[in-house]
Amino acid sequence: MYKLKFFILVSTFLALVLLSACTDYAQKIEDEYGPAKEESMDPNKDVLSANMVDERDGHEYRTFIIGGQIWMAENLNYDSQESFCYGGIDQNCETYGRLYTYNAALYACPAYWHLPTADEIEVLIKNVGGYSTAANALKSIDGWDDNGNGSDIVGFAALPAGMLGYEGYYDGKGFTAGFWSSTEGDNDTLANYLIMRSDYEEARLNQGSRNYGYSIRCLYGDVDRSSSSSVSESSSSQRSFEYSFGEFFDDRDSRTYKTIEIGSQTWMAENLRFEMEDSYCYNDEGRYCVDYGRLYVWTAAQEACPDGWHLPSPEEFDTLLATVGDDAGIVLRKETDWGYFIPDENSSGFSALFGGFRGNDGNYAHEGTMAFFWSNSIAPNGVSGYNLVMDGSGYVSIRDNYDSADGNSVRCIMNGEGFSSSSSAGSSSSSVVFYPGEDLFDDRDGQTYRTITIDTLIWMAENLNYDQEGSFCFDYEDENCERYGRLYPWSWAQQACPDEWRLPSPEEFNSLIDFAGGNAVAGARLKAVEGWEAGAVSTDDYGFTALPAGRRGYYQDFTDKTLGAYFWSNSRVQNSSAAYNMDLRFDTDSAVVRDIADAYDGNSVRCVKEVYIPK
Repeated sequence: MYKLKFFILVSTFLALVLLSACTDYAQKIEDEYGPAKEESMDPNKDVLSANMVDERDGHEYRTFIIGGQIWMAENLNYDSQESFCYGGIDQNCETYGRLYTYNAALYACPAYWHLPTADEIEVLIKNVGGYSTAANALKSIDGWDDNGNGSDIVGFAALPAGMLGYEGYYDGKGFTAGFWSSTEGDNDTLANYLIMRSDYEEARLNQGSRNYGYSIRCLYGDVDRSSSSSVSESSSSQRSFEYSFGEFFDDRDSRTYKTIEIGSQTWMAENLRFEMEDSYCYNDEGRYCVDYGRLYVWTAAQEACPDGWHLPSPEEFDTLLATVGDDAGIVLRKETDWGYFIPDENSSGFSALFGGFRGNDGNYAHEGTMAFFWSNSIAPNGVSGYNLVMDGSGYVSIRDNYDSADGNSVRCIMNGEGFSSSSSAGSSSSSVVFYPGEDLFDDRDGQTYRTITIDTLIWMAENLNYDQEGSFCFDYEDENCERYGRLYPWSWAQQACPDEWRLPSPEEFNSLIDFAGGNAVAGARLKAVEGWEAGAVSTDDYGFTALPAGRRGYYQDFTDKTLGAYFWSNSRVQNSSAAYNMDLRFDTDSAVVRDIADAYDGNSVRCVKEVYIPK
C-alpha cells in the first residue's frame, strides 16, 4: 500500500476553502490513508503539501494539492524500460528525475497515480493564472540558466531536466522542461506535452515525437474520463465478439474451472492451480494459491495444462487480444481492485487475476498490480519466455523479456481442430546442407563479398562495408572499415543491405548457432582464425569468418575492437530501445543472440538471402 501522509497547517479560512473545493479528494485520501496531520504552510499558497512513497523502489516524493488536484512536486525517478538519465549520468537522475518515452510514460506512474491528460494539465495552468505566466509560476526558484528561474508560487518546482531527442541526443538541461501528458497527438507518432523554457514566462502545450524523452509529473486519482484522456472506456454493452461460459473438471486434482469461449477460442477463466514441481504460491503462502492460482516456471508451465488443453502460443494470445479489441487490457480484467482507478470491466469474462510473479531469485513482486501469463514459446535469446503482461492501468502486451526461471501464472486454452503438440524445433546440423557460395557483387559501390550457404539461407561471409548514411568506421579511421567493415546503428542497418538481401532475423541467427553446434561452442566455430585477442579459440569451421570489429556505443565511444563481434538482426525488442543481435566474444567459445543492445549502438552487418529453389 502506498503511504501518503499529508502535513497540513493553514489558517482556518484557507483550510475551509480548500476542503470545500476538494472534498472528494480529501475523503478518498482519508479513507485510504487515515486523517491528515497538521503542519505549517505558506499562507501565500492555496495548496496543501504532502509526501508519498513509491513502494516499487522506496523513493519519496513531495506532493501538493491545488484546485482539487493532487500533483507530485518532483519529477518521477522510477527506473523503467525506455527511461533515461540525461546524458547517461546517474547524478542527473538524482537531480532531475528520469526522461521517459511516451510509451514508457503511460505506464510509469505508481498505483493510485496516473499520467495526466492534456485537459488535466490545463486545469493546473488555469489555477496558476493561465498559460501566459504559468512557466514563471511553476518553475523552481533556482537551477535555470540565463536568469530563467521562476517564482514557484504553488510548489510545483519545475526543473530544467532537458530532453532526449532525435537519434538519442540529449539537449536543453538547464534551459527547458518538458512533461508528458497521456493525450495522443494529431497522428500515431505524436503526443501532447507541457513545455517551459528559461527565456519565457509562458508555458505551452505542444506535440512531440513519442520517441523523445521528457519528464513525468504524476497526478493522483482516477483518469478524468470527461477529458481527452488516451484511455478509452469499455463496457459489456459495447462487446463486439461472441462469447459463452462453461466449466471444466480437472480429474488430476478434482478441481473445477470456469471456462469462457471468446470468438473461436475456449479459455480457462481462472488461473491454473494444479500443484507440481517448480510451481509456487505467491510469498510461499497457500492463501495466495486460492486467490490467484499457482506460479510456474516456464518449463513446468509446458506440462501443467490438463489433457485436451495446452499452454497458449503468442499467436493465440494475439488472437485473443484482437478479438476483444482495443481495450483488451480493461476488458480482460476481473472485476476487482487492481490498485488503479480505471474501472474493471471484465466484459469478456476472462477474469484476469493480478497474481504477480516469482523472480528467478525466489523473491515475489507485483501482487495486486500486475498479471503475467506464460506462453508455450521461448524467446530468440533462448533464456526468456514469451508471456502476456497486464497491469491495472489498462496496459497489455505480449513480452519476451522475462526469464524462463521466473514463476508466472498459467491460463490454458482448449485444443482446437488440428492442434498438434509436436515440437517446432529446427532440424539438426547433421541434416543441414552447407557449402561455399558464389561471391556477391554489390553494384552500389563495386565491392565484392564472399558468401556461404547453410540450408536454405545464403550468408555474407564478410562484414558489410557499404558507406550508408549514419554508418561509421571504428575510431573514424578508414583502415578499420577496410579490415572490419562499417558499424551501423540499428535503424540504418535496416536499409544497408544490397537489393534482394536483408538483415537476418533473431531466429535465423539462432539457426546458424544451432548449425555450428549450439550456444556453447558456436562462437569458436564461427570466429575468424586471425584478428582476435590472444587466447581466443577460433577455428572458422564453415568460412563465416566473424571478425572482432567492436562497436560504437550509445555515447559515440568505440570499444571492443579485437575483443568482440556484434551483428544486428532485423528485430527490435518490443516496448524497448534495444534490438536483437548476435554476440561473439574473445574470452568465450559461445555465441548468443541477445536483446539488450541499444538500437543507437553501431554494430556490424551480415546480410542474408534465401536460396532459390526451382518449383
